[in-house]
Amino acid sequence: LMDLLRYDEAATAYQKAIAIQPDFADAYCNIGLLLLERRRYEAALAAFRRCIEIEPGHPDALINSANLLSLGGHFIQAEEIYRVALSAKPDSANLHNNLGNLLAENNRLSEAEAHYRRAVELHPDYGHALGQAITCARQRYDWSKTESDAKSVILGLEAGIAGFPSLMVLSLPEASPIHQKLAASLIAKQALEPYLEMPTLVDPTLHREHQRLKIGYLSADFHEHAVMHLISGVLESHDRSHVEIHAYSTGPSSEDAYRKRVQQGCETFHDLQRLDNIEAAKKIANDEIDILVDLSGHTGHARPAITALRPAPIIVNWLGFPGTLGVPRMADYIIGDATLIPIEHAQNFTETLAWMPNTYQPNDASISASQDKLTREEAGLPDDGFVFCSFNQPYKLTPQMFALWCKLLETVPQSVLWLQKPGDESAIANLITEAAVHGISSDRLIFAAKLPLAQHLARLQFADLALDTFPYGSGATGSTIMRAGVPMITLMGDSYVSRMGASQLNAMGVPELITNSEAEYFNLAKKLALDSNALAALRTRMIANYSTSPLFDTIGFTRDLEKLYKRIWQDHANGIRQAVTEW
Repeated sequence: LMDLLRYDEAATAYQKAIAIQPDFADAYCNIGLLLLERRRYEAALAAFRRCIEIEPGHPDALINSANLLSLGGHFIQAEEIYRVALSAKPDSANLHNNLGNLLAENNRLSEAEAHYRRAVELHPDYGHALGQAITCARQRYDWSKTESDAKSVILGLEAGIAGFPSLMVLSLPEASPIHQKLAASLIAKQALEPYLEMPTLVDPTLHREHQRLKIGYLSADFHEHAVMHLISGVLESHDRSHVEIHAYSTGPSSEDAYRKRVQQGCETFHDLQRLDNIEAAKKIANDEIDILVDLSGHTGHARPAITALRPAPIIVNWLGFPGTLGVPRMADYIIGDATLIPIEHAQNFTETLAWMPNTYQPNDASISASQDKLTREEAGLPDDGFVFCSFNQPYKLTPQMFALWCKLLETVPQSVLWLQKPGDESAIANLITEAAVHGISSDRLIFAAKLPLAQHLARLQFADLALDTFPYGSGATGSTIMRAGVPMITLMGDSYVSRMGASQLNAMGVPELITNSEAEYFNLAKKLALDSNALAALRTRMIANYSTSPLFDTIGFTRDLEKLYKRIWQDHANGIRQAVTEW
C-alpha cells in the first residue's frame, strides 16, 4: 500500500501488525519510512528510534535515522550513526553512498568521493554514486579519472542504468544531447514511478477559465540563489491586471532579503515544505492554477513528484534546470529562444518549445554594484597585467578547456586567470599542479573568495575578458559578467547548456563573441587580449548597450513572458499543442 502511495491504508496495516506483535521492529521501521515520505520528520525519527530500541543495530532504522538527522542539519550525530552502521555492514553500498552524501554536503569532497567509489565497487550499476563521485572529483579539479568515468557513464546510460545525476551528465563533453535526455528520463522514471502511474490531479478539459491568468511558480530556491537573482524582478513586474501570481516554495525556509522580495512580489506565497508530494500537488490543484512554472526541475531540493502528479492543466519547465526533464508528463513546454534551442534541436526535448523573442534569461534591472571603491590589491589581483576571468563553478571546467586557457596565459604576457575560490582547499593545489603541467606558474592563477552580489559586481571592473566554460557554460554567471561591462567569449555547441552564453551575448548585442570551435575561441581571445583598442571599443559598446539591451530590460522581458503565457493558454483553450516560435 505504501508503494502505491496509499498512505492512510498503509499506516492502518502497520498499526494492526504492531497490535498483534508489539515488539515488531520492522513495522516500526516501515512506519518511520511512511512518515518520512510524508515529511513528518519528528514522528519518523521517533519511530526509527523505537525500532532500534527493540532491535539494536537494525540497519534500515539506523540508516534512515541518520538520513533524517542529516536532513535537519545534525551532521555530527548523523555521521556517527552512519559509521556505526558501516562497522556492522562494511559492504553496504547504500551506507557508503549515504555517508558520501553527508560528507559532500559538508564540503568534505575527497572523503565523500572515496565512499561513493566504494559504493560503485560494491554495486557497479549504482548510477547515483558514480555520478556523485565524478562531481566531487571535478569540484576538486581532480581529473585523474576523467576519461574512464565518462566512458562508464556513457556506457551505463546506453545500457539503461538509472540514477546518474542529470546536472553531472550535462557537464560531460562526451554526453550528447540524446544522452542528456536519456539521463533525465531514466532518473525521473526511477525516482517517480508511482507518481507517474497515478491518475492526474487536474483534467485539463474541465479546468475553468479565470478572469486573470493564474500563474504558479514552483521552486526550491526562493532565497539567496542564482535563480532568484535572475527572476525576482520579473515576479515584481508582472501586470496584476492580467495575471495572478502564486509562489510555491518547496525548499528550506530562509528569511533572507530575496525570500522577502518574493513574498512581497507575489500575490500569494505558499510554503509547501512540510506537505508531502500528494498534499502539495493537491494544494496547487485546489488553487486552480492555470500555468504552473517549474523553476527547479532535477536540482537540489526540487520536488519533481509534484509536477508528475499534474496539478495544473499546463506545466512549463524554465530556468532552474538547463535541459529537458525527460518525461512528457512532467512538463508540457520548455521556455527558450531561437539561439538556446533551435527548432532543429526540438527532438532533444520531451517538452514543446516556447521561444522568448530575445533571450530565455530574465534579469533584474535593480541590481547594481556596490559603491565601495576597491583597489586591484584588495581584489587579490596584481598591480598590472591582463586579467582573464571565469567565475563558473569548478565542476564546469574540463581538462580540455583548462589546457586552452593555459595556452592563452602562455601567449599573453603578464596575464593572469581569475577564478572563483573553490570550497575544497585541495582543489587549488590540484589546479596549480595541472597548470604546471602546461608550463604555467602558480602566481598566474588568482582565486577570488565568494562575495555578496553587489560587491562581486564592484570587483569585476578589474576583469578584462571573461572565458566561458564548455560544454556547460554560464547561466547567471554570464549575465553578471556582462552587467559589469566585461566581454565574455563563449563556445557554442549543440546542447542547451552550451548555448546559454550565446543567447545572452545575442541579447546584449555582441554576437561576435560567440565562437563555434576551440580554435576560433582561442584566436578571438588572443586577438582581444593583445589588441587593447579593440577590447576597449567592445567594452564601451557593451556599457552603452546596457540601458537598451533586452538582456537587462526587466519590464520588457516580463511583458513578453506574459504574452507567451497568454499564447500558450490560448492554444490550450483551442485544443492545440504546438511550438511557439514566432513573434
